[in-house]
Amino acid sequence: MHRVRYPSYDPALRIAILTPDLNIRQLRRRIRGARAVAGAAGVLRQLAEAVLEGSTTMPPIDAAVIVFTGICHGELTVLERDLFWRVFQVPVFEQFLAPDGRILATECDAHEGLHLLDPHAPLPGFRAFLDTAPCGCGNPHPRVTGFELLDLPASAASRPGAPVPAQIHEYGDEQDEKVRPARRVA
Repeated sequence: MHRVRYPSYDPALRIAILTPDLNIRQLRRRIRGARAVAGAAGVLRQLAEAVLEGSTTMPPIDAAVIVFTGICHGELTVLERDLFWRVFQVPVFEQFLAPDGRILATECDAHEGLHLLDPHAPLPGFRAFLDTAPCGCGNPHPRVTGFELLDLPASAASRPGAPVPAQIHEYGDEQDEKVRPARRVA
């Protein structure tokens, strides 16, 4: 069985990483004192639904919710993003992880896609659509504006394959080169 790995953060950031093997009591203990929580969408969804239905309470989070996505973690839907915003009442940020736990792309404050940290890094199991236009946040890295899940054989899904080239959308129109303001998620 493939072991899921999670990124590590500087302890000074006080980010609680929530894993599927934790029960509610362990989750609350891990969250206590944390400024942000991070985990796969499924784990965060279960916690948010438990808080919504009143079956559990949790310490407040004052910074952010970080949702891990990727081949091992699934996708973040618009409905999940809305649920996390309503329950945790802090901004929601997505981080796209490689199967080995490395962070490949991160969402910025503008929420206009995920900034690819290494444009040459393979995205196993996905084809990425990149936008090289300037982002409203000022980050110069290209943004992944969409993913297409590739059909992989079951044996290939558990191991990284050959890199899939990204499709880059370059806009020649000068008007499209302007920095666009951030959109709010309702």
